[in-house]
Amino acid sequence: MSTATSLKIEEPFTIKILNRKFPVKCGKNQQDQLEKAASYLSHAVQSIRDSGKLVDFERTLVMAALNITHDYLNLKEKSSDHSKTIVNRLQILREKLDTVLVDTEES
Repeated sequence: MSTATSLKIEEPFTIKILNRKFPVKCGKNQQDQLEKAASYLSHAVQSIRDSGKLVDFERTLVMAALNITHDYLNLKEKSSDHSKTIVNRLQILREKLDTVLVDTEES
């Protein structure tokens, strides 16, 4: 069996969020990342529960997911803005270099 084929095989796997178990299927190569994600979510849920604003597990879970998604989208937008700035600066530098090279060739 090739490596590409073996990476796609999904296996039963259990994650824990606030000591509740959730069965999921994922490739073996994704289990570590999934555990990290579940741990991050579990901490977010616990933080909301500690604030005392929500008690119901499902509502707390949804609120944590919304908070994480909101943070992710903000970071993604900032990253996109930074990428655009870098591309613009590189374009300006390229134009300056082209100008200098043309001037040196003409001299």
